[in-house]
Amino acid sequence: FGFYLSFAADNDSGEFTVNGYDSQRTSGPMTYEPLNSNGGYWQFSVSQGGFSAGSSTGQFGAITSAIADTGTSLIQLPTPMAQSIWTAINATPIPSQAGSASIDCNAQSPDVVFTFSNTPYAIPASAYILPNGDGTCLCGFTGGSDPTSQDPSPVAIFGDVFLRVWYSHYDVKGLRVGKFFFGL
Repeated sequence: FGFYLSFAADNDSGEFTVNGYDSQRTSGPMTYEPLNSNGGYWQFSVSQGGFSAGSSTGQFGAITSAIADTGTSLIQLPTPMAQSIWTAINATPIPSQAGSASIDCNAQSPDVVFTFSNTPYAIPASAYILPNGDGTCLCGFTGGSDPTSQDPSPVAIFGDVFLRVWYSHYDVKGLRVGKFFFGL
């Protein structure tokens, strides 16, 4: 099955395609990540991955897996990684909301590029600067999966902020998740 998630400002609805994907919603080559768990999640390895944002870079480190999740609005990362990204894009932590940050709605921030299996996936500022409706904006990267906690295998969760930029194809038979860039 395939998912296309739209931006509300586009006045376009999302799309769920059964038994394949909608090639009209995609461009460029398909890249697949094999699933590494049968625990009910679309979980794939990121052990060889990391991120870059402007001149800042980082590795996933203790995070060895990520989940592609249409039920999660933001991109949830280990708190130290989220904080590094916030610094690189000039986001400000929100003291009253642990793991969250605000960002200037008009910020000219760099793309945040995640790499899995040597394939880069760019998330432009237009996708991660999220208007709150009150003149302020929320940053689409949140901290919360903490590799120093009691969780023996924390994961990163790539939710709608990621999936609005990257069309996702969930290959049930092949046990893999694929990503196409479909632009903004």
